[in-house]
Amino acid sequence: MAYRLIRKANSLICSVLLTASTLVCTPLLAKDNQRQPPPTAEDLRYGTALYAFYQNNYFDALTELKVGEKKGDLPNHKAHAKLLEGGISLAYNMDNTAADIFAPLLKQHLSDEDQARAWFYLARLQFDRGRHTDVASSLHQIDPEAISDDLHDEFRYLAARSELAAGNHSQAIQMIGELEDADWNAPQYWLAYYHLNHAIEAEASGDWQTAVSDFTLIADELVANTEEARALKNRARLNAGLLLIKHKRYGEATDQLRLVDYRSTSAADALLAWGWAAMQAQNYREALTPFTYLTGFFSADPSVAESYLMVGQIYQKLETPSHAIKAYQKAETYYYKELKRIRDIQSRLTNTSFDELFDVAQQAGDDWFSHADTLPDNANTAWLKPLFHQQAFQFLIKGWQDINKLEDNLISAQGRQSSLRYVLDAQKAAFTKNTETQQEIELHDRLLALQKTYNSSVERFNSAQQTGDGLALASDDEIMLWRLVDRAEKRIQKLAPHNKVRQQQRDMVQRVKGLLVWQAAESYASRRWQAQKQINEIQTLLQEAQHALERANTISRSEHRQKATLELERLETETKHELLQAQMLKARYEKRLKQQAEDSLNAQKKRLEQYLLETQLAKARLHDDVLFNSQAEEQYIP
Repeated sequence: MAYRLIRKANSLICSVLLTASTLVCTPLLAKDNQRQPPPTAEDLRYGTALYAFYQNNYFDALTELKVGEKKGDLPNHKAHAKLLEGGISLAYNMDNTAADIFAPLLKQHLSDEDQARAWFYLARLQFDRGRHTDVASSLHQIDPEAISDDLHDEFRYLAARSELAAGNHSQAIQMIGELEDADWNAPQYWLAYYHLNHAIEAEASGDWQTAVSDFTLIADELVANTEEARALKNRARLNAGLLLIKHKRYGEATDQLRLVDYRSTSAADALLAWGWAAMQAQNYREALTPFTYLTGFFSADPSVAESYLMVGQIYQKLETPSHAIKAYQKAETYYYKELKRIRDIQSRLTNTSFDELFDVAQQAGDDWFSHADTLPDNANTAWLKPLFHQQAFQFLIKGWQDINKLEDNLISAQGRQSSLRYVLDAQKAAFTKNTETQQEIELHDRLLALQKTYNSSVERFNSAQQTGDGLALASDDEIMLWRLVDRAEKRIQKLAPHNKVRQQQRDMVQRVKGLLVWQAAESYASRRWQAQKQINEIQTLLQEAQHALERANTISRSEHRQKATLELERLETETKHELLQAQMLKARYEKRLKQQAEDSLNAQKKRLEQYLLETQLAKARLHDDVLFNSQAEEQYIP
């Protein structure tokens, strides 16, 4: 029995330390929204992105930044926008995207603060990928004076964690030294997380006393005034107690485990560990307290299941068979009930969606940045508690939640596209009723008149160019004068040949005609220039008329609407494709989640069946003992 308990304790220690490792990751991925924005947002798109970011609408913020980058709407905030985009990508675990953003930024001329922030983000990425040498190199590029106040403590924490992970304990202690005077209860709890990591490293290297000291320090220093602080404090007490049990310090372990808040998520494990410690110290009466509390006030839970068995075994140790038989009967009833519950959950798991069964989407809320564990509390998840505390399963859930958010956004986009299509269809119906407006008719007539004038002017100009005849470019008045001279000349010719007046008139007309020819020759260049100018003016008017008619045609025949329709069709096709991809990915995630849940339920069912078998065997032996030893005396246990 003792060996089984110690082995179980060792297993629980590993489980708890793995859970603690999940907590350790939390601050490194904490959202970086404490940084003060620039005094003024000079670009509207950047201001809109910032507003969405500080309203926790990170998807909208990222969308604004990507659209702004594509349309060139961020001329005054390019570096700030890329840093914000990189930070959002990093928090979404889009490591490759974030790295692609930060690496080019570091080659640009940035302000000291922006450069420090970019190096810091890059160090975060490198730490998450286990490249601790690169982390140290990146952090070395940061001027400590340039690091902003909101990143100062995390900068020291990251440097110390990197040294700790690399095995450089003395350097880690030196790096964390600047935080030792900091407030233990500051919002991010960097000191607590550092000592939690240090304890895990110490225990892994065999220095369990240092690990216990670190856990105890965390529990003593933290004030349980926030949910995160309470979780850290109780987890530290539990870890310290489990380590002390592992090294047979049962009295000290009990002292730690009694201080765990029994309203916390660590309560069941702490009560079970307290009972183990008391049993190992052979304080059976004390062991009854936590085990009885577990069976009386907690429902389905792996720790509760084992406690039912432990109560009967303790009564056997106390040589009170009647109490032991009653305890085993109670345990047997519990195991049958919970086995039925597990089978019911497994049956529904096949035909029900993962979210409908476990309510994990609702717990995610609207904040994709939330890195708190998703720990739904309902009847269906009671036997999956060990699974939900596994870091790998939490990553799966968060991926599934992100795909759900993406699916919701794509469905919302489809709704907006449907509204836009309705508007375009309504416009089409309205314009179809009157395909040619009065304005189009007037513009068309004006265009024809201008075209006729233009053709006539060009024809006259070309004729004058070919013949060199200056009269071809004469004005209307000049042409009328030429016609009068021609008519006068014809009339003179009709007079009698020897008429003295005829000769005088003829000479006069010839002089006028010569004068007109001379004037035409002298003014040819000027006339040619004026004609060219007139042609250009008519051509300009003609182009304006053509554009006006095209605009009218565009409105009435909806060329813009047709372009918008084509763009809308492209967006609809793209959105439909992306939605299909998201739904396929969601299905794969759900399949993996269901399979892991099924495996975990099978393991829990197997454990319950084993407990049930042990309970039935123990009860049968006790009945045999009572049958063959009816005279056995029994000490009363209140």
